Amino acid sequence: MSIQNLEQKRLIFAQKQATRKEKNSTNYDSLIKKIPAYIQTNGLLYTLAFLDSKRKVDEKGVKNDAELVFQDIWEWHCKTSENDHKMMPNVTIPKFMEELFKKSDSEIRFLTLETLSLFKCLKRFVKEEKED
Repeated sequence: MSIQNLEQKRLIFAQKQATRKEKNSTNYDSLIKKIPAYIQTNGLLYTLAFLDSKRKVDEKGVKNDAELVFQDIWEWHCKTSENDHKMMPNVTIPKFMEELFKKSDSEIRFLTLETLSLFKCLKRFVKEEKED
């Protein structure tokens, strides 16, 4: 698989995720822009633990911004068929963190770089959505 092909798949996924954001989502754009800094400062696992602690869905089924961002990361690493680099098994969201803690340092580094690349793409589309 070529790098260009993976980048194209990542861009398609990011565009789909950025355009599907919830109507009640007020801070999604801001959180997408902050996550790469959180990852670089604290690491991928601590950032995901932070997002996991902030996730919630209200009684109407509306997801908060942390839930949306966490779900974006989970879908890219576990669920999407576009993702040919899969190092994560197709697990549910509750099992996602458990599987991450089983990974070696080199696998975590790879997943971190892949997540940062995903957020680079997401930031492009979120910025465009904001301008429109």
